[in-house]
Amino acid sequence: MGRQARPYYRHHEGAWFATINGRPRQRLISGRNTAKDRKRAEEVFERLRAAASVPADSDQCAVIMDAYLDYSLEHHAASTYELKKHHLNLFSAFAGRIKIRELILNHATRFLSTRKSWSAQSKATFVRDLKACFNWARREGLISSNPFSDLRKPHTESRQSTLSRDQLALILRSANPSFRRFLHALRHTGARPGDISKVTAADFDEQNSCWVLQQHKTRRHTAKPKIIWLTPVMVRATQQLILHYPSGPIFRNESGAPWNRNHIAQTFRRLKQRLGMDDDSVPYSLRHTFCTDALEAGVPIILAAANTDAFCTS
Repeated sequence: MGRQARPYYRHHEGAWFATINGRPRQRLISGRNTAKDRKRAEEVFERLRAAASVPADSDQCAVIMDAYLDYSLEHHAASTYELKKHHLNLFSAFAGRIKIRELILNHATRFLSTRKSWSAQSKATFVRDLKACFNWARREGLISSNPFSDLRKPHTESRQSTLSRDQLALILRSANPSFRRFLHALRHTGARPGDISKVTAADFDEQNSCWVLQQHKTRRHTAKPKIIWLTPVMVRATQQLILHYPSGPIFRNESGAPWNRNHIAQTFRRLKQRLGMDDDSVPYSLRHTFCTDALEAGVPIILAAANTDAFCTS
């Protein structure tokens, strides 16, 4: 009997690999050749091998989703992984015990029909993550076909809403202190909510009055850090927040935890409901408000666009 396949380390790639389901050199994790990383690689290997070794006609789809999340944890940004995890855990609770051979497109359709509070954009993002999961499983040879390949995303329209000065003032007065600080940062920088939620003390360039983000949404396209220029108000706010949070994200909620995408959206939606606001504005709308106010104040387009990558089109 041949030697059992185990994870192995490739120094020139800085990662652990293994042969899974007859497919050689499958990347497990990035890391170093240490006992700690070997253990992590073996844990991922065992999960993937378990998913690959169970016959497709008796495999529960939850196994596939767990294996994909292991892959996502190592290959995607933390915020991307958390969103995928949120979506797939919800679907696993709904259909995780169904066998792969019994999965049909209607299972996803019926799941979406239960998400009454989700917007079309939220449903479209879920469809993207679900299809990505099962496309990955097909490419890895874990399943023969993706049962959701024909699942269509709901039609979505680009949000171009802005908040009037009166609406913004009302929201700021009504928000709790931690969320008010976060909204002020959106208002004064025009940056993405996701970028602001990641800002740490190490990102603050006090001499040049800016945040320098090494990890951001467009990094893989630009290969450059994201520079967010700060007004004097935001420089002072950043200095004060760093005193409270010298390590980790400086924008925190009332519990002291860093803001994340879901919590930001939920807090904003609940605040609007309490205030009786029924428009389609979201936290991202403050990027549009930032651009509008900047242009009305006579700021040149090239400067207004600096903090928003491409003049509020992203």
